[in-house]
Amino acid sequence: MSASHLTAPQAQPREAAPPDLYAFTLDFFAFFNAPVRRLDRRKQGPLEVDLPPELADYFGKPQLRLAFHHAGLGDEFDLVAYGSRLFDRMQTLLAQRGALTLLALPNRHTGSEELMHAVKPVNASITGLKLHEQARPLYVFNWRITYRADDKREELYTVAVDDQGERLSLAGAAQDAPDPS
Repeated sequence: MSASHLTAPQAQPREAAPPDLYAFTLDFFAFFNAPVRRLDRRKQGPLEVDLPPELADYFGKPQLRLAFHHAGLGDEFDLVAYGSRLFDRMQTLLAQRGALTLLALPNRHTGSEELMHAVKPVNASITGLKLHEQARPLYVFNWRITYRADDKREELYTVAVDDQGERLSLAGAAQDAPDPS
């Protein structure tokens, strides 16, 4: 057998985006209430997205036409692939929005009467119960820490503080954990 008979197989173009990237794109635009239309019947075919004003300002146009592979990609389509310009902009927007979240929890008990009906003591009675509500702001910080060496390890580290900056213990946290202060 001569060397001319040994040839490398031709690389075939990849026809489908990774399923998680396609699903991520659909979830991304659903989160921002942007209507998404499939442009053909392929499982991971091109999409057309009508952007709400917030996203239209961010992406610089009122509508996006998205493709998940280069084959047949026209100038009117934006490529969604790992490392593509559009994908990086999507991640940047999420990182900016996720940098700070402020949440007010709802009141679970609106008054002492509701609490009285919820508590049913056995062989005892409740008298003179008065409910006093007060607002107490709490701040919870979550850090994702990634260690990289020979292998990659990640952990989520949570710290809660009150409005005076005092660290609060977390429910379910180890009681014997050392306080870093």
